[in-house]
Amino acid sequence: LVSSKNGQINPTAQQLFEYGCVARIDAFRQLPNGLGKANLVGESRVKIVSVKKMMPIVVEVQQLEDINAESNVSYSKMNDIKRKCKDACKFDRFFPAEVEAQILYGSLSPSQFADSLVHILMKKVKDQQLMLAELDVEKRLDKISITLDKFIGSVVWQKQIDDKVSQNLSKNQKEIYLREQLHVIN
Repeated sequence: LVSSKNGQINPTAQQLFEYGCVARIDAFRQLPNGLGKANLVGESRVKIVSVKKMMPIVVEVQQLEDINAESNVSYSKMNDIKRKCKDACKFDRFFPAEVEAQILYGSLSPSQFADSLVHILMKKVKDQQLMLAELDVEKRLDKISITLDKFIGSVVWQKQIDDKVSQNLSKNQKEIYLREQLHVIN
């Protein structure tokens, strides 16, 4: 799987990003409109070495090898991020249930864990590409942690705003109701 730089449907070789991933189809389902939906599971990160053919796209790739993939520091950072996610999910569910189960309660390696969170937390394709290019798992987890902190901060802020608006609406609605009661009585 590889993205095009500007979202083109039929990109040229120069419009493809340099990094992608090898994935397998985990499940496929036919939709009522005739289209299909596939659930893909990333197997490995790769760098595109050369483009062999464009229709369909066929590329030669170099497998990327992780650094610090199984270090104690990587596992510690992964567990810290899991704790943050679990705490955040208590007040707002920002992961779909199946993603939450796989990411937070599954047995992913630190590398798989970081890669699984990238598409949820990082919306810009360029940011995702930087993560694909980063070989050091500890550094990827650091970037995920920083992005998660910002994301949780914005979710908390939005929730606080929503709560205040709800309180104000409730108060205003009560005042209107009481005024209407007084109007009917008089």
